[in-house]
Amino acid sequence: MSLNIYLEEALQSIASPLQSLEKPLQSSASRFQAFASPLQRFAKPSQSFEKPLQTFENGLQSEGNLITGV
Repeated sequence: MSLNIYLEEALQSIASPLQSLEKPLQSSASRFQAFASPLQRFAKPSQSFEKPLQTFENGLQSEGNLITGV
């Protein structure tokens, strides 16, 4: 029984500092989210360029193959 009490006290001593970190972490997370939101808007247009660029790259590759005879 004393082992259970010892373990419970040990867990409580760990839980208290972790709980004190919770609020600052939540604050940091919300600031990060506010920063990430505008960045996501920039990611969407760049994704729309991805397919045309890949098509262009494939065309260049096939042209290169024709020139080199590969």
